[in-house]
Amino acid sequence: MLWIYLTCVICFHIHQSRALITSENDCFNRFIDPIDMKNCNITSLHPNHFTDHSRITTLDMSDNPDFDFPSNGTAFLYHDRLRYYRCESCGITTIYEQTFAGLPQLKLLNLRSNHIKVIPAEAFTHNRLQFLIVANNQIETFNEQHKLDSMQHLLQLDASENQGFQLNKLSIALSNFEYIVCSECKISIVQEQWFAQITRLRKVILENNDIRVIPRNCFSGNNRLTYLNLNYNPLQRFGFANERIETLSCIGCNLTHLDDDSFKHLPGLRVLELQNNSIKSVDPQTYMSNSWLHSLYLDNNELTSFPIEILKLTPALKVLCLDNNFLQSNKNISVLSNLYKALEFRDNCAAGLNQLHHFEHFLPSTNLVGKSLYEKDLPQCNELVNISNRQVVFIHPLAYNNCHSLNTLEMNGNSNFSFYRNHPLLYSKSLEVYSCTHCGIRAIFEDTFQHLPQLRKLLLQHNYLLKLTSVDLFTLNSQLSIIELDYNHLRQLSVNLLESHKNVSTLNFNHNSMLSFSSEASFLVQQIATNFQAAYCAIDHITELSFRAMPSLLEIDVSNNPITSIDPGAFERNRQLRILKLSNTHLRVLPVASIAPLGHLKVLCLDSIQRYVIGDPLYSGNNAKLRDLIMTKKLYCNGRELFFASQLAQERSQMAPEKPQLARYRQPILRSSGSISDGSIVTTAMLSVFISLRFKFL
Repeated sequence: MLWIYLTCVICFHIHQSRALITSENDCFNRFIDPIDMKNCNITSLHPNHFTDHSRITTLDMSDNPDFDFPSNGTAFLYHDRLRYYRCESCGITTIYEQTFAGLPQLKLLNLRSNHIKVIPAEAFTHNRLQFLIVANNQIETFNEQHKLDSMQHLLQLDASENQGFQLNKLSIALSNFEYIVCSECKISIVQEQWFAQITRLRKVILENNDIRVIPRNCFSGNNRLTYLNLNYNPLQRFGFANERIETLSCIGCNLTHLDDDSFKHLPGLRVLELQNNSIKSVDPQTYMSNSWLHSLYLDNNELTSFPIEILKLTPALKVLCLDNNFLQSNKNISVLSNLYKALEFRDNCAAGLNQLHHFEHFLPSTNLVGKSLYEKDLPQCNELVNISNRQVVFIHPLAYNNCHSLNTLEMNGNSNFSFYRNHPLLYSKSLEVYSCTHCGIRAIFEDTFQHLPQLRKLLLQHNYLLKLTSVDLFTLNSQLSIIELDYNHLRQLSVNLLESHKNVSTLNFNHNSMLSFSSEASFLVQQIATNFQAAYCAIDHITELSFRAMPSLLEIDVSNNPITSIDPGAFERNRQLRILKLSNTHLRVLPVASIAPLGHLKVLCLDSIQRYVIGDPLYSGNNAKLRDLIMTKKLYCNGRELFFASQLAQERSQMAPEKPQLARYRQPILRSSGSISDGSIVTTAMLSVFISLRFKFL
């Protein structure tokens, strides 16, 4: 068995070796321009490898980590027409004076991400090099004199990511030089004298350095400079001068304020990129000298407002980006939003196509006095978030979109807070309880709660709601269980508002002084709700239809209403009812037939019904049965029977002064015919009912 194992191992290694040879041969047999020799495990290349292939112009040898130029200093390759050579991420450590001597037409040299520390001053004497890329090496100075004077044709130098690269000391042939890139070079000072030498300079990129101040005249002599990139430098302010700069980029520069001196000396500005700063304010005169300004990017700052006057001072402005700021909802922003949409300023802004981040869409177009809160202004993600009594008028709908633990949001006491059409309150897949009592809510819209699928409890007491007429207000809130809308101004509700909801338990409409029942329809269609409260409203009658579509009710509280009548079949469909509160209403009679079918009824509250007269002969039979039903089933409101007792006490107090004359009422008043007179019939009948009820209580 051992020999079988050894045979397999030997065969495997032979196979691998053949595959490697094939792969290497394949790389060295590529002669069709452009030549791609990337990642071929090349360690060396014969100088005459491409001599017989004169049409080659481009050679890419990147990602060969063991490749280096010949250590004897000779030319690494001979070719009369090769123009573009790349060897990124190779193993190059040294460039010699003769390394590129065999490439007279070399135009672009890209040696990014190697280990080069030195480049001789005469390294490119034999070339027509225009583009030199030596980024991410270990170069501080090219050589002892920091010179590359032989590069008469050089247009672009990229020395980025060479930590400590001494740009200000670089001596280079400047007659054609146009483009310098030195990002992440740890530059802290830019010198006017150095840039003044480069008269043809067009583009400068100095990203991610430590530049804090730029001298006023640093670029004043560069009359061809059109692009300046200072991104991610800790600049304290602008103020330098150049009449030709068209694009200025200072993204992430820690800027906090823009004033009328910031760009005063840059009259040629067309594109200004100031995203990701900490800009809190912009002076109305900031762009007074920039009449050619076309695109202004202020995304991801801390602006609370934006002066409309700027739009008048920049007639050429076509692009304005203000996404992800902290704009406050006020009159100024309302006008700006309308102009922004009308003039179509949005183009390639930070929020992309997501309108939830478009300030002109999510901010209410209303002048509100208070604070608009964004994610940074809000408490951190937690089970309970409380932003009560903070003068909130707006909360960004995505503020807690990624907060999966949020259960309860309390916004009580924000008196100017309201909901707005086409503005969802919040996006949250976990929020169950929302409370905004003593706020300024005047309406609920179809999209207000549509992104709160787990909403279970809605507390909106002490607001200014007038009506809830749309059947789609809570369509997507299938878990809704408790709705507290007391102390509002409700007048009208859609009968089908909660028809499809299967989890509703409590509906509270107390203290809506203009809310009443229709005599022609049910108040609500809700098959599941168990608790209905509408005390202190304007209900004046309860018909057979009022609660017909709410068969699961266990408690009804319609006390303190001007109810004058209740139909005998008013609670016919509410056979599960256990508590019925009718206290302090205007009833003259409660039909015993309305409550007799309620076999589960435990509590019946009838106290303080001032207009109820138990001795009224028209209802004497009904009242006697009602009294028997209450006493038999012990339907007491506060543990004992008070309704009939209080009625009898009232009757006694009213009849007490007439007790001395009571005897004469016991004798029928006879006419000559011997019959009872018509005038005595009512008095005698009322007396008999009173006496019978009194003796029952005794």
